[in-house]
Amino acid sequence: MPAPMCKKCKQNKATYLYWYNSYSDLCTDCYYDKQSDSKDDGEEVTEVEQDSTNNYAKPKNERDKWGLPEIRAQSGHRVRSRGECLIANWLYDNRILFEYERIVYLNSDTQRYLISDFYLPDAKLYIEYWGYKDKGSYNLRRDEKDTIYKEKELNLLNVEDHHINSLDDFLRKNLIKHFKHL
Repeated sequence: MPAPMCKKCKQNKATYLYWYNSYSDLCTDCYYDKQSDSKDDGEEVTEVEQDSTNNYAKPKNERDKWGLPEIRAQSGHRVRSRGECLIANWLYDNRILFEYERIVYLNSDTQRYLISDFYLPDAKLYIEYWGYKDKGSYNLRRDEKDTIYKEKELNLLNVEDHHINSLDDFLRKNLIKHFKHL
């Protein structure tokens, strides 16, 4: 199924909310351009944005912290690394619906959250891509995320950097139980 057409740039690209089971008029690029244009410079914002369908978008401070993803995947998503792009392309090529950088709230007041790399809503499965090895703070963050996923009893598939060399085999083997068409 082709991505819907963006109302601003008139291209068939995945719209911002297309993968979130609802629709937006703008593609990811135009959506983020609109958000960054409307933000006041120099003002620290920590609340969570809401879009017109009352779905929560990324918290403003997290997007500002990491900057906008710059690598475009085939699905129209913008991702942050070559490994994430390969994963997104594989999921798209295999017709698996996914959300990129889904927010996982840790409590009901939405003040504490983590952002997963990928979420597969049909399988209720999170995917984290770990592209670095032996980096102190990176390993600490990984341990923290793994603990949170276990505590919240969320299904998690960790993709290591060495899996990228045989990504098709690795993802097919680990996702076949969720997607019979693989």
